[in-house]
Amino acid sequence: DSDFGDSSEEEESDEDKAEAAAQSKDKAAAAKSKKSVYKDPKLKGSKAESNADGGAASSAARPKKKQRRGAAAGGGEDSANLSVQKGSLRASTKDATAMAAAKRQIEGEIAAQRAARIAAQGRSKGVEMRRLTQEDILAEAKQTELINRASLEMMLRVEEQKRKTIV
Repeated sequence: DSDFGDSSEEEESDEDKAEAAAQSKDKAAAAKSKKSVYKDPKLKGSKAESNADGGAASSAARPKKKQRRGAAAGGGEDSANLSVQKGSLRASTKDATAMAAAKRQIEGEIAAQRAARIAAQGRSKGVEMRRLTQEDILAEAKQTELINRASLEMMLRVEEQKRKTIV
């Protein structure tokens, strides 16, 4: 069985390889045409002239780059400071900035005063916990027992009333 299919398979694989090579060439040509850069027709004419002159006119035909405003005017200054100095900010923005700065300064002063006052008073002031004696603990326990018994009796009465109303 393998004797019959060998010759035709080799011919088909050679044809497939040839087709694949042709397709890859087409793709490469298409990629070249897609990657082309826009060329200005005016510059094309000047290139033809410059080629005839020997290339001397090509440097004159190129437009010069513009310098940035910040680099030309500022030197080493910050561009944000330049815009503020020129007055490009709105008056309301300037006012709001000034008010916020004043508010931060006042809050800082208040915090400093508060810290000084706390340091002067001493931080140990507050509730003092003293150690209870055995007698004090027993007296407190008796009071708590009385309060708890009264609360329990009240709760039991309320539950009995609920039972009577349900039944």
